[in-house]
Amino acid sequence: MHRSVTSSLTYRHAVGGPPADDTASPAGNGAGDASQVAACLWDFLPADMLAGIGSYLSLSDRIRLSEADRRTRSALLPQLDSARLEWMLSRVSNLSTLDAALAEIARRPLRPTNRAELLGRLFDSIELIPCDMRDIACSKLLDAVAGLPVPSRGQLLRRIVETVAPRPPGWSNRPPGRDSDMVNSRLRHEAALWAMVDQQPATERIVLLILAVASMDRADFASVDFDDWIERALALPEGHRPMAEDPGQSITCRGKLLQVLLRGAEESGALRDEAAFRRFMAVSGRLHTADGRPAMQERVVLLTDLASALARCHRLERHDSERVWDALLETACTLPPDAATGVMLTLSDWFAVPHHAGDVVRARRLWETARQTHGGDITGRAQWLVALGNYMPDRTQFWHTLWNEWRACARPDRYKAAILFGRAAAELPPLPDGTPAWPAVLREAMALPMEHRGAVMVRLAGGLRDSETEPDDVRWKALVDAAASLPAAAQLPVLSECIDHDVVLLRRYWSRYLGQLTELPPAALSETLPFALYLTREFDHDEAERAWWDVATELYRMPAQGQGRPWRYLFRVIYSLYHDDEEQLEEVQDFLEAPLRAQTPIVQRNLLIHAITDLEAREYEAHFRWMLGRADSLPSALRAPVLARLTLQALVMESADGLVPIWDALVRATERLPPGYRGAPLHGLERLYGTLPAGHQKAALPTLLALCAGVPAIDLPQPLARLPQAVWQSAMYQR
Repeated sequence: MHRSVTSSLTYRHAVGGPPADDTASPAGNGAGDASQVAACLWDFLPADMLAGIGSYLSLSDRIRLSEADRRTRSALLPQLDSARLEWMLSRVSNLSTLDAALAEIARRPLRPTNRAELLGRLFDSIELIPCDMRDIACSKLLDAVAGLPVPSRGQLLRRIVETVAPRPPGWSNRPPGRDSDMVNSRLRHEAALWAMVDQQPATERIVLLILAVASMDRADFASVDFDDWIERALALPEGHRPMAEDPGQSITCRGKLLQVLLRGAEESGALRDEAAFRRFMAVSGRLHTADGRPAMQERVVLLTDLASALARCHRLERHDSERVWDALLETACTLPPDAATGVMLTLSDWFAVPHHAGDVVRARRLWETARQTHGGDITGRAQWLVALGNYMPDRTQFWHTLWNEWRACARPDRYKAAILFGRAAAELPPLPDGTPAWPAVLREAMALPMEHRGAVMVRLAGGLRDSETEPDDVRWKALVDAAASLPAAAQLPVLSECIDHDVVLLRRYWSRYLGQLTELPPAALSETLPFALYLTREFDHDEAERAWWDVATELYRMPAQGQGRPWRYLFRVIYSLYHDDEEQLEEVQDFLEAPLRAQTPIVQRNLLIHAITDLEAREYEAHFRWMLGRADSLPSALRAPVLARLTLQALVMESADGLVPIWDALVRATERLPPGYRGAPLHGLERLYGTLPAGHQKAALPTLLALCAGVPAIDLPQPLARLPQAVWQSAMYQR
């Protein structure tokens, strides 16, 4: 055992092994005596994974493992078995490694639910597979899903629909792609997917249909027959309610599909005239429960969405927009008072649009209608004060009455109304004793329990910003000084609202903001650091450089598992700060390398792929060597998709001559991969080859074809696989 383990480990670590050999395993079926399996412990692992393990073990460590007794080796087997499965799933970047992962899942005696979860993880890996392979990959995965019992497919099918975005049956066809084989594959896998959906229970079929429609983009909605799909939505059973996103809200499948269709109509431009709005308004009147009563909640949701869309719609002529607004108000008046309030409040958004801002007649009509429905609820009246205060003829008296009632009311209404007052305080009339409204609300906010103060102060800052208050106004200082009483986690949102969008306030209070940032517990920095970096966008160059270091230093306080998102944001801006100083750029890159290396290899791969995708032409050239070096530190299986993304992103380069050294470096990096992993970068290299200078293409072809040696046929780019044999022979001869 000693000789077999050390020789196997040393040999494989030295030469590696193609993934084609990785699926073979003496313990392949999970059966047999544990001692027999333990006897070939190392041979149980894939070759490339074994090489990775070997790089972390000294020779003495390997000898000790090989001399371990049978009980120890048997105890290690479950961990090795789990590690093997994780490795087979995480290394997927082309069709052959996908096949190996599917075979690994298929050979294991797993429960259907566990098998479905593993297949779902493979669907999440589809983005790592080159575009030209993805539809074939989907077909392979769907074949595996078809092998699951029907009851085990439900959640997995939801995941697939959201990932694959299949066209629902009866949807208009998308334009065909450049490759007819790819188009035919898409059609096949969409047909297979909907065939499995048809086997699901009725409620689940409806949910999957809605998820598919929701995944459509603007281009998909551009040619859809909305009348047909609206009728389909209305035909859905009213009682199905599995679409609730908020536990306190019960959204039926019918209502959800109508919401999605309205969103698609708005995004695609189909909601461009009065008739389109009235079509959806008429639909709201057709929504009834199974016993014939009006489906009030669905009606309110649809009408509220229509009112919101109207405020955003700039395509309508002014008189058309006014008629739609009038019709929505009339329809809202037919609803019960509690239901009408939400629609009417949304209609007030219409007055925020500049060319409707002076429509005093409609605003006062809305207020007169609304005041009959708001009743005695102080929170509801405060909402109207914020929404229509400037249009209220009796605003001063209304505000004074509301203020006096509010000071006497009990919680939680007191807290809710205080937040609403905060947003409007900058423009409200003085109190009866002549005290300005804004400092009065701030004073009352300071009297609230600590956990409620911050929310009111954030609204007070937002109100100052909305009213375009000058940075020298004393209210800014008063608010920042008052916020000092809050803990750091509550103080930061107040400071953020003060310094956002105003460089004078940003410079004035940046040190205060940074001081609070350093007091946050490390676990709270994951969401805060990206926004802190966003705030510095208004700084000039030198200030932005210093601010970058201030924020980046905080990255080292965070636990490694939380550093990923802030790292990506920090990396995105370094070129804009240091593009004219190569030495400084390298220093910053080195600074960010340690947090990157602290991540697990899979997280490193994902961060590098995201960072590469964000790069523009000049950034790509500046970061290319550094990115390539970081990719080289990853195991071959994880390096392949990073090289593939580097290769595809090289297409953003504007200079064909500048591509030549990048091409040469990418070819050398791909050569260092085992043949079984070259498929993903080869697809990018094939596309990049076409952008090389004409004089370089002839010399580059033999090198490109040489990379194909040993690559599984299913991983080869089709343009290369279709080359005549004579071209291959000639290229190999030149090579």
